Amino acid sequence: MRKYLFAVLIFFTLQNISFSQNLKLPLNLRVEDGQFSKLILSAPVFYFRGDSVANPIDISAAEPNDEVYWKKCKLPEFLNGTTKGFTWIYDGSSALDFAPSYTLVAIENVRLTFYDSRVWVDKNHNFDFTDDGDFFTITKEHGIEVPLGSNANGYHVFLERFPHGKFNSLKRMNDSTIVKLKGNRIFHGTEYSLREKRLNVIASKWTNGVDSFCIGVKDVNCNGIYDDENLDAVMITSYNGVFDNLQSVKLDDKGMAYLEWHNAAYTIKKVNSQGAFLEVRRDTVSKLKYSLNKGDKIPRFKYCTATKPAKHKSIRKLKGNYVFVYVWRDGEETFIQDSVSWHALGRQKRKDLVVLGLNYGASARYVYQYNNYYATAIKQGYSSNDINRKLLIRQIPTGILLDKKQRIVAVGITPAQAIAMLEGKN
Repeated sequence: MRKYLFAVLIFFTLQNISFSQNLKLPLNLRVEDGQFSKLILSAPVFYFRGDSVANPIDISAAEPNDEVYWKKCKLPEFLNGTTKGFTWIYDGSSALDFAPSYTLVAIENVRLTFYDSRVWVDKNHNFDFTDDGDFFTITKEHGIEVPLGSNANGYHVFLERFPHGKFNSLKRMNDSTIVKLKGNRIFHGTEYSLREKRLNVIASKWTNGVDSFCIGVKDVNCNGIYDDENLDAVMITSYNGVFDNLQSVKLDDKGMAYLEWHNAAYTIKKVNSQGAFLEVRRDTVSKLKYSLNKGDKIPRFKYCTATKPAKHKSIRKLKGNYVFVYVWRDGEETFIQDSVSWHALGRQKRKDLVVLGLNYGASARYVYQYNNYYATAIKQGYSSNDINRKLLIRQIPTGILLDKKQRIVAVGITPAQAIAMLEGKN
């Protein structure tokens, strides 16, 4: 334990020494962003008309009287007696005149949802399903990941059976919309369609044994090119975190971007267009633009206490003590990992230390009873959107350690790191 605390202290000592690195990181991971599981995209499946397919429907822009165009294609060898269908999936690398930015997909066993379905993808956009390599197989439990375009590290899409049981209201709404727009197409129904998830974020993880992060690049237009200026975006998160799309930063007209994470500035200097690597400058001592800086006073704010009756108190009332401010949300994986050391910090009998917990999102009753549940003496209160903005908080939970004059000692630290830093301070 003492070796760990010593390592943490050494790390924070090094933070006061000028230190920057130029890193070339391989973009060798395909990861999810915050939209992956939340965005529900339906790829509607229609019957073939003989050996012909109709143009795709853009639900956001289509009108009921739009003309339907049909085009012959070379079908795969379907099994006899199975229901067949086709759909279109979004593909920004496709320059197909008949369906710009779409790729054609053929499906077998469309309505036999308890059985496997073979899926063919017209990757070369020539309306021939027999020259694109092997078929894919979708099962009741498992979907498929389909690479699109000519770039091996380019855009991928994940396809699975549409989870209509979980989204009944959406299913009914989608059925109603497609019926109005389908023209002379024959629709299998949302229940027998596919859900499309866009795997358009590639990333790299980095650690030096003490600090770590994950940087991702998002191919916003899904064209398999990752350095489209003023369009593609970069994001940063914890080593095993999920990227927050609201905190993404677009590449500027020079293909560069600026990010901050855990007291360090990250300047993206170059993103390889094919998604092979990115070059980034990591600086741990420059003054941060969008985060609190060590040595500055914490901004003034008032928080609501978790007491009966509740009161509004200023952070300045805690001046004269070391203060560890911990903004937390129950149920977060990182909070669960932090909780043991946080409770231990709250049990320390130091007269010059205040542990202030600011909850964001839990019920008032739970926060009021929290210290009783876990036998700790944390000063509990509530955070808010206004407080989070003033503290420039980008992730929850997060910890801020203040000295006795309310100057910031460290930002974005865990309770365990706070314990290590407070050792020896009297």
